[in-house]
Amino acid sequence: MNEFLLHLDGPQMRALYRDLDAPGQGGRLAQSKIGRARLPLQVAHLSSIWTVCHTTSSRYNWMLQYYLKAEGLALSWIGTGRLVFSLNFSDADFEAVAERFLAAAEAMRRDVWWRPAPWAPTGPSSAEFCARCWPNHRPAVARQAPGRPRRQPPSRRPPLRP
Repeated sequence: MNEFLLHLDGPQMRALYRDLDAPGQGGRLAQSKIGRARLPLQVAHLSSIWTVCHTTSSRYNWMLQYYLKAEGLALSWIGTGRLVFSLNFSDADFEAVAERFLAAAEAMRRDVWWRPAPWAPTGPSSAEFCARCWPNHRPAVARQAPGRPRRQPPSRRPPLRP
């Protein structure tokens, strides 16, 4: 433990931690490239960690990780939207990562994974969404026999007496 603490107190480590926010330049570079390409993504960054945020909802956003993997970028094991970098990445390294990230995102857009489907709901109504997906489906309440009284929902039933 003493060796580790002595190493941390050395001039090399002090210089490394003094410039800890330098990797933020790579995040800004990637964000500017994404913005110019008009992709539905944002990159939020803090020191050596990037978080990928999707600006449009799509059920296929999770597939970006496979496009990134095809470009040689592996995401962190803790989720599908985080990249963790070494503290000694240079500007050229971040430029290469930003180019690969952009290539993966453009490939995903080219493969039409981000285009909204014409049947996708425009509002938050799940009933409308279900009606569009399954037009022949009728809820169980509508299939009850005529003349038979409807059951009350559980919250409105009188309490059971012992």
